[in-house]
Amino acid sequence: MIPVEREPPTIARFQKNADALIQKPTFPQNNFNVMRVVLAISVIFSHCYPIKYGLEVLDPTAHFLRDQKDLPMDHPIDLGHLAVYGFFVISGYLVTMSWQRSFGVWDYLKKRILRIYPGFIIVSLFCALIVGPLAADNISAYWYQLGTEGLTFFPHLILLDLTVPPVFRYMPVSGAMNGSLWTIPFEFQCYLLVVLLGWASLRASRFISSAILRALPAMLFAGAYLVYFLYCSGSLTAMPGLLQLNEFSFAGRILTKIGTSHGLGPRMYLYFISGMCLYLYRRIIPLRLPLAIVALAALLASIYVLPVIAYVLPLAGSYLLLYIAFLPSPFSRVGTKHDLSYGLYLYAFPVQQLLVHYLSTQLSIAALFFSALIVTAGLAFLSWKFIEAPSLRLKNKRPLTAVS
Repeated sequence: MIPVEREPPTIARFQKNADALIQKPTFPQNNFNVMRVVLAISVIFSHCYPIKYGLEVLDPTAHFLRDQKDLPMDHPIDLGHLAVYGFFVISGYLVTMSWQRSFGVWDYLKKRILRIYPGFIIVSLFCALIVGPLAADNISAYWYQLGTEGLTFFPHLILLDLTVPPVFRYMPVSGAMNGSLWTIPFEFQCYLLVVLLGWASLRASRFISSAILRALPAMLFAGAYLVYFLYCSGSLTAMPGLLQLNEFSFAGRILTKIGTSHGLGPRMYLYFISGMCLYLYRRIIPLRLPLAIVALAALLASIYVLPVIAYVLPLAGSYLLLYIAFLPSPFSRVGTKHDLSYGLYLYAFPVQQLLVHYLSTQLSIAALFFSALIVTAGLAFLSWKFIEAPSLRLKNKRPLTAVS
């Protein structure tokens, strides 16, 4: 991990450096904005199938991938899985860049908090105060239960956790208010991981050589990939026995707990770290067409030759995604003024649930998808216009300080 720049000694220099970053960006033209919108729309499409028919029904992408799984207890990889992985790869790339362009830990955390929390808090209130009453069996009982649990509602939001009384009881996806929000805590944990690694690299730079320091991200990826591999193969639960560890020892309890958990953390962390490493090693691993062809060939082989796509996606899939992100295209300006991707992701699931709740028999998959997309796009625009964009404008504001 390359350490963050040290804070400049004067406010004047701070202002000069910050303005230089804002006015003369060195980041090349890219398609990240439009790709995030496409990924968000992909999640909406993928969710149409389980929301209408039940969790066992998946979108066609799962069948194209020959129903391969990445976690033994999870359902096969579908378009929604791929889109979420793409979000985390892009986030790993861009957030690591944000760390290196930040003026200290607080400047970095302020940017990340302003990006994720305002939208999350508002969509949580939207779900609790609007969607909940519309989806409750008994509206009076819902309001009463929400009131009795009100003292814990906002503390849960700090932890990026939406907790409301049970709703959508008789839906195909029963009881789920907003099934997309589970990724948000993992996203923020990855933000904190960047801080931890940046701080550790700064401290370690005093004691270890620069060559070892440059190798640390690759070592981190190797470790994350190993844990993910053990999850995918179902071997992690057997590790205490293989290592002859007492299951009640400290290490044994940790391995047992990790091995028997749902495995979402290692999966999300790995894709984030993949994007992080592709940014940090961007001069060593250039985004070139021959390598992109190799990555695509590896992905196709993992589908049609040897069914190991779970192990290939974090490597080849991440590389191919970022290669596409920097291809010249007419869509590079999409989303520069109005970035709807986060709002699309936040609001789609409850909108889809409500549509199926009230119009289930009248909606085909196509009708559900397009109607949900139209309604969600409107909510996403309002979220961007009145919540996200005003919050992001605070990122570069600094308090006025007298300079002698």
